Amino acid sequence: MTFTFDPSLIYWDVYPQHKVLLADLYASGTELKTSKIAWAIAQVVHPDSDFWGMSIADKKLLVATDYLSDPKFDWALHQESVDKFGLTILTRKERTLNIWADKIDERDELLKEVPYTLDTLEFLDKALVVSTKIQQGYDKALSEYEKSNSSGQAQGGAEESFMEKRMN
Repeated sequence: MTFTFDPSLIYWDVYPQHKVLLADLYASGTELKTSKIAWAIAQVVHPDSDFWGMSIADKKLLVATDYLSDPKFDWALHQESVDKFGLTILTRKERTLNIWADKIDERDELLKEVPYTLDTLEFLDKALVVSTKIQQGYDKALSEYEKSNSSGQAQGGAEESFMEKRMN
């Protein structure tokens, strides 16, 4: 099943089964308020989000500022829901892509901090070559994920129904 982003709709109407999976969030406020937070979480966590190529910190800031209109939005208050979303709503491939993307971001930040000097030259050159190989592996995994999402392959290898194919 393809995840559909339409924050103009009530999240709980689009994904009523998530009322159970994200029960704490659903029960924490009005349906409209919690719907907006659920869409924000999806925009930060889901690989099909337009923001997905950004670092977690950048995604959270952009979504909080531009979508929630609250640059001081406290993501820590909703970390349990973010974790549950990742664990229960994302597929194994989506979770793996998230982990891989986060680790590449961490690696890039680490490498950015190491200055090019005669002492670090060899280390950085090797690290950058390995980074390219890691990126190529990630790109292949991402391509396979995107291909499986567009080829009518549902979660668990099940085939999409005739109606699901027509909707996509």
